[in-house]
Amino acid sequence: LTPLRPVRVRRYTTPQKYEEVPFIEENANPRDRYTVYLGGANGNWTVVERTDIPEEQIQKTCLVISDSYGLCTMPFFAQVYDRVILYDSRYYEKYAMGAVSDLIESWGVQDIYLVAGEGNVYEKHFLAACSHQY
Repeated sequence: LTPLRPVRVRRYTTPQKYEEVPFIEENANPRDRYTVYLGGANGNWTVVERTDIPEEQIQKTCLVISDSYGLCTMPFFAQVYDRVILYDSRYYEKYAMGAVSDLIESWGVQDIYLVAGEGNVYEKHFLAACSHQY
């Protein structure tokens, strides 16, 4: 499942440093299915952006607070939004990236979604980690 519109995926380790990763890794190890979408749920801040319009024309941006379970929803978000930001509190490093609330403002996020497996939502560490990073 891929987005109909062309996109690029950037995984940020600091606000200025990123690497580009494939949206879908065709050669992912069958024993490690978590790496199929966006290289897996790791990294500080993963941004999926349309490439068929100039960056200054990007209007709709959402933040998806997710775990690895939620990665499979990215094609759907990429159909609706010009920019989708994936944030997994388990891998986010505040000292490297700063407060999430500041990044939300600087990226112009309009909508925020929580898409995670039931176990992570009910476990206190997932949401507690989110609250300490805002």
